Amino acid sequence: MSTIPYIIIDERKGCNDKDEKYIDYSSAPEEKLKLTLLKELHYCMEYHCFFDNSDDEYDDGDEDEYEDEDIKLTCSECDCIVMSKKFITEVNGSLFCFACNPSETIGEYITKELFDNFMKFLNKNDEICDILYFKDNKWNKFVIE
Repeated sequence: MSTIPYIIIDERKGCNDKDEKYIDYSSAPEEKLKLTLLKELHYCMEYHCFFDNSDDEYDDGDEDEYEDEDIKLTCSECDCIVMSKKFITEVNGSLFCFACNPSETIGEYITKELFDNFMKFLNKNDEICDILYFKDNKWNKFVIE
C-alpha cells in the first residue's frame, strides 16, 4: 500500500481579525487520498469562514434544536468548535467536524459548484488555499471537477 504526500498552503484573513499563513503536510494511502483531501478542503472552508448560501439543505429553520450552542457545534473527536451547524455531522450518536468525520458523505457535499464558489471567495478576499499532492513524479493541484 503506497502513501501519497500532500501539502496545504493556506493564507487567511478576516474572520478572526488577524492574518494567518501556514504550510501543513501529511500523507494518505493512495486509495483514501481523495477522501482525505476532501476533508482537508472542507476544513479549510470552515477556517476561511466560507459559507455557501446557495446550499439550503442544512437550513431547516430549527435553530433551537439544542439548548447549548457549544454542544451542538463541538466535534467529539478533536473538540474543535465549528462555525455553523451545517459543518457538524452526527455519526453513530457522536458529532464530528468534516475533518474528523469517519463517514464518506463529504464527497457528496463538496461539489464542483461549491469548490468554484470557494475559489471565487478566496480570490475576492485575497486569500489562498492550495492543496497539492505528489503523484506520478510531480506535484498536482487538488481540484474538484
